[in-house]
Amino acid sequence: MSLIPCPSCTNQISTEATVCPRCGRPMRQAVSGVDTGLEQLQLLFNYTKSHIGLYTTIAIIFAALLASEKSVFHFHRGLLLMSVIFICVAGFAGGIIASSCAHFTSRNDLWATRIGPSRCKCLEGEYWTYVEHTAFWAGIVTALLSVLIGCSKWLPLASCPA
Repeated sequence: MSLIPCPSCTNQISTEATVCPRCGRPMRQAVSGVDTGLEQLQLLFNYTKSHIGLYTTIAIIFAALLASEKSVFHFHRGLLLMSVIFICVAGFAGGIIASSCAHFTSRNDLWATRIGPSRCKCLEGEYWTYVEHTAFWAGIVTALLSVLIGCSKWLPLASCPA
């Protein structure tokens, strides 16, 4: 048994309660496996949408840095460009996951089914999440390296331009 908020008064009530003890709102009898799977799928969809927004913001910031002539700090342009590419791959994978959610009734169904762009069903849903997260973190690490390598103060691999 777990607790959920009442949709009317936000009082914490049992998932097995038939009515809210505070406001009297009728509740469903019990959370079924189908409802739980659908709720997990909705959470995955919302989570992925927020990630896509984050990826877009980061890619725009990095692209603006690449386009600028002068910057407050020095960075390696090639590594920052690679970072933008990784972030775009993460957004692409997130888009595949988010756009596929409407075709399934549970996260487990999405996880086990091969999905992909257009009609190309190349990876199972679970693996698209791995692609999304791996590409995102590869982009972040590459961006950090571009800053560290851009100024030899931290890594003596390249010299700071004067």
